[in-house]
Amino acid sequence: MRVRRRVRRFYLLVGGAFLLLVFYFFAITFPLVRMERQIDADLEIAMDLLADAGHGMSRSEVEQKAVRLQNEIESFDRIASDPSRTIEFPPEVEMMLRQPFQLIDFDGRKFVTLDNIRNRAGEQKVKLFDDWESQFPDYTGQPPRRIWAQLTVMDQLMRTAIDAGVQRIDFAELVLHPDEKTSSGSESDVSEEVIENEIAVHMRLIGEMKAIHRLILMLPLNGEELKTMEIERGPGEKSAFFLSRFILRKSSAENPDEVEINFIASGFLDTGSGWDPTF
Repeated sequence: MRVRRRVRRFYLLVGGAFLLLVFYFFAITFPLVRMERQIDADLEIAMDLLADAGHGMSRSEVEQKAVRLQNEIESFDRIASDPSRTIEFPPEVEMMLRQPFQLIDFDGRKFVTLDNIRNRAGEQKVKLFDDWESQFPDYTGQPPRRIWAQLTVMDQLMRTAIDAGVQRIDFAELVLHPDEKTSSGSESDVSEEVIENEIAVHMRLIGEMKAIHRLILMLPLNGEELKTMEIERGPGEKSAFFLSRFILRKSSAENPDEVEINFIASGFLDTGSGWDPTF
């Protein structure tokens, strides 16, 4: 009798566990599976809508563009890990970067930078656009390394354009990171948004084709590479810059050899070990 009770109790427990599993499946697992299928279906619809809105691109073309974008992101990472491709600071700035940020040091360096550019442009007879000095960065709470990089990139790009022999610099403006747009109140008129370790400048220059060709040749080379290729330039450091896009067109019908170039050039901060974007 006692054995029979134990067997009956065992079967009751097994039956209860089975019923509990059945209840769990229908009450929890099945709704979750159904919800997952619904999400997958909604995602498929969203992908099709995205493809339809993608200027006539098919879904496979959208996926290919996503892969291409990922490859570009990885290439930026490779650029940032190569010291010869990152922003080269002048020794004086390197020394200041090792110390706590002092606004008086930055303003003093900026004054010297502007004066040097003004003198070099006068010597080379390069016309600068009105109020060009205002496009150089002011301190508005940026991380110290970033504002020093902004000043350095603006300086080196302006000097490179002057050294290339262009006739006029019509426009030069920092392309700001989204966080900086809210803090500084300034925003470039181009749609690109820079990534965290990128310092980008939108420029528009006018000059003879040989000067523009020389500029395009000089931009991606650092100072040592220019020296190796025996390309003459003025004194000062030169970083390797990257063109994200450029538009080249005739400046006027009266001067067939004169062209206008509109481009965005970027320098990248070193993201090696210990790099901190807030520093």
